[in-house]
Amino acid sequence: MALNQYPELPRRETRNILVKDCTVWTLCSGTRIGWNSNETIDELTFENVDFIFSRLQGVAMHGLKDGKHYGTVRFLNCRFERGDESETFFHSEGPAHEPNSPFDADSILFENCKIDRISEHPSEIIGGDDYGIKELHFRNTTINNELIDDPSDLARMKIRTKNVGRLIVTGKSNDDILPETKGETK
Repeated sequence: MALNQYPELPRRETRNILVKDCTVWTLCSGTRIGWNSNETIDELTFENVDFIFSRLQGVAMHGLKDGKHYGTVRFLNCRFERGDESETFFHSEGPAHEPNSPFDADSILFENCKIDRISEHPSEIIGGDDYGIKELHFRNTTINNELIDDPSDLARMKIRTKNVGRLIVTGKSNDDILPETKGETK
């Protein structure tokens, strides 16, 4: 349990969690990761999850309190549908819902994911100024049925990144790796 709201409950790091073979439909966020938490979250995997509809965003990833950061977070074979009816596909938020706030992570991976009908609002994957997101990897992922096979595709598909150490985009036939990017993609 990593939620800060209940001090009487035992606290420990959140590790080795698998969310598998499920469907998400919500009037809020498909999943909120790290909301109001000050514990480490590591080895979190979403596998074969179908995010059918989310009014706000498919994934909201919150900054962790007390200088904690995420380890590895993976989205494997996930589908994000009806994206044009959502605010965004992915949203970086502060610990208590502050929009467009950074979070820190070792690695975020989207592998064999399908994101359809991207929202008119840009997705924001924002690392913190000091630690940031060490590695962000899109492997064999499509947006609007187009394979993302070049880092420039992210900006064209309205996915903005900031403070990402290594941005890796791996299509079916190539690997494009950008070196340290403390700035942002637009």
